[in-house]
Amino acid sequence: MRFESDEIIDSTLIQVKGVDTKYPLFGKVKLTPDISLPDALSKINGTYGVVVANSLLKRLDRKMGDKIRIGNNLFEIRALLVKEPDLGSNTFSFAPRVLAYNVGLIESGLLGSGTMFDTDYRLALPKSQMEETKRNGETLFKENGIRWRDSNDATPGLDRFVDQLTSFLLLIGMAGLAVGGIGVALSVTVYLEMKRSTIAILKTIGASNLTIFSIYFLIILILAIAGSTLGALAGAMIPMVLEPFIGQRFPIPIIFGFYYQPILNAIFYGVLTAILFSTWPLGRMLNNTIANLFRDFINQTKETPNLWYKIWTLVILLFFVLSFSLRSPDPIISLSVFFGIAVSLLGLLVMAKFIKVLCTTLSKRKILKKNLKMHLALSSLGGPNNEIALTMLSIGLGLIVLATIGQIDNNLRKNITYDLSSRSPTFFLIDVQPSQLNPLRDLMLKTGKVTGFSSAPMLRGIINKINGLPAREVAGDHWAIRGDRGLTYSDLPPENNAVVSGEWWKANYVGAPLISFAREEAREMGLSIGDKITVNVLGRDLVGTIVNFRDVDFATMSINFLMVFNSNALDTAPHSHIATIYSDMQDEGELQRIIGKNFPNVTAISMQDTLSQVTETVTTITAITRWGSLITVIIGFVVLVGVALATEKKRSYEACLLKTLGASRNQILTSFTLRSLIVGVGAGLMAVVVSSVSSWAIISVFFDSNFRFGLANALIIVFAGVTANVTASLAFARKPLTRSVSQTLRYNE
Repeated sequence: MRFESDEIIDSTLIQVKGVDTKYPLFGKVKLTPDISLPDALSKINGTYGVVVANSLLKRLDRKMGDKIRIGNNLFEIRALLVKEPDLGSNTFSFAPRVLAYNVGLIESGLLGSGTMFDTDYRLALPKSQMEETKRNGETLFKENGIRWRDSNDATPGLDRFVDQLTSFLLLIGMAGLAVGGIGVALSVTVYLEMKRSTIAILKTIGASNLTIFSIYFLIILILAIAGSTLGALAGAMIPMVLEPFIGQRFPIPIIFGFYYQPILNAIFYGVLTAILFSTWPLGRMLNNTIANLFRDFINQTKETPNLWYKIWTLVILLFFVLSFSLRSPDPIISLSVFFGIAVSLLGLLVMAKFIKVLCTTLSKRKILKKNLKMHLALSSLGGPNNEIALTMLSIGLGLIVLATIGQIDNNLRKNITYDLSSRSPTFFLIDVQPSQLNPLRDLMLKTGKVTGFSSAPMLRGIINKINGLPAREVAGDHWAIRGDRGLTYSDLPPENNAVVSGEWWKANYVGAPLISFAREEAREMGLSIGDKITVNVLGRDLVGTIVNFRDVDFATMSINFLMVFNSNALDTAPHSHIATIYSDMQDEGELQRIIGKNFPNVTAISMQDTLSQVTETVTTITAITRWGSLITVIIGFVVLVGVALATEKKRSYEACLLKTLGASRNQILTSFTLRSLIVGVGAGLMAVVVSSVSSWAIISVFFDSNFRFGLANALIIVFAGVTANVTASLAFARKPLTRSVSQTLRYNE
């Protein structure tokens, strides 16, 4: 598409949708200004109107009333597209959207034989007739590649995108639950420490462990239900409050509202988390003897729960994992995330143990003994009853989530910005008619600005069957069979594809259709050489036999196809060509203007614009996800505060002892700061290690891209770990430092 005026000719890629006078069957198109759709699209004074996305006007600095050329026709911009009732069922695109009448597009010459476009028929009918209509339609058009979609599965593409995004966000949700669970365990432990004498008395008068367990379990359950309900309601309100900030930036349409099912799910898992993480400290406290309970040692409870509590904890954990996984869009991803969290927690505990052992070893070094502040910090961390493990778990898991998202975002943007940009052509040309191919090539090469020009025949086809069976039964939900795929034909193997298995057909082969298939996709679909693929091309089923596999790297952004047929199979079918042009970026605009002027039906897709829009979308999604992950960090910080509160009495005794031995407040404060600094650095370093391994696996395996370690992101995470731990620790250091020795001892009495 290109804009025309006396001064300038410019062009950009759009996604245009042609509609008839009955559109829409349901809902209403919202326009600015508020005019009817017929007034916006009808032919007035010989010119059809169009409705465009606001981003299109901004991109090319146009205004209402300007005329644009789509194909061979001029269209007048009459309104901005604010809302489409069926946007979710449309193909996802990075290009600005445009609405026009079908007749106008037909007159433009864009919908000729061999050009690429999709046709959708919308039906309004009673649900009672849906199945019958579906059967009749599939029977009547079975040779035409019909794909039926109804209200039961109206937006499969969008649903898959949301499911994948939801699965990714599970990492944040489950990490938040794990960190919150640690906070629950800490809170229950502190609460039960305060009730040691009460529990001892209850045991003395004959109360059984089950009775005592039931009492405190009910208290915890009531508090868990209340807390989970308040948290769920707050979580439901936050998106509605943030709607003005994130609604327009999100790449898919979102309807913000108050939905009860997520709230009930949040309450359910919140209560289940509280039960899971409170059972262990309850069982551990009840396993103490009466004499041990009456002793007032600080944090001296070292008993483990008996077998019954261990089994009960394991059962709840398994129920939690299975329930969460089975209810998620992709159970395998959920289980993988659970496994990743478990490994992360184990890694943090290992780091805590390592710090403890290292501090114990270093505290014995003569050179460090001379530095009283450092020696006090190392001795405290290496001694018994320290809070390293709780601190590591509290802040470490949140940092791991944040660092993982940061590394993934950094790698995706760099791969798009550097790798794809450097390897990709300047732009793609589609809908090049066979008669235009040679003149177009000659015109481009004559400019002296084109360093490379390649082309290939282009058709679209739908894989219907594999070896006579429905394709989904054989290949599952593989992307290759979800819609129509690009096809081509050739007598020779593509220059950038190596044949890795089987043999290429002879030149000028005549006979049954033969297929060359991409090796990796064939492996994923379970295909072998000799398998027969039924592809619907232009309404006719074409059955071809796979005779070889090619090594195809779609990430090169050059012309690549999933399937290549022998020439005799497709060369007589109506089709167009696709071409790529390589040139310097500064020449892109001039080349596009030349193409638009001489070949108005040819669509030039700027790879720089496309990659920029992809980067913008990825950045938006990761930004939203990163802000969501900050909630996990905040939860971890709250737990850190809880750790500081829980150990305040211990630090008061420690400060009391150090003062008695002659240590100053400054020395004690420096000691507290140093040990918080050491633990914070340990949490940050472990977060960097775990997040790097996790993001490497995601980038390398799922995205099949190169992984780059982000040093800046790692330094930020270490700094965040140090800052959070030092801040939480020192916030509660005043009381232990300002109390006199006599006050501390009297308080103990």
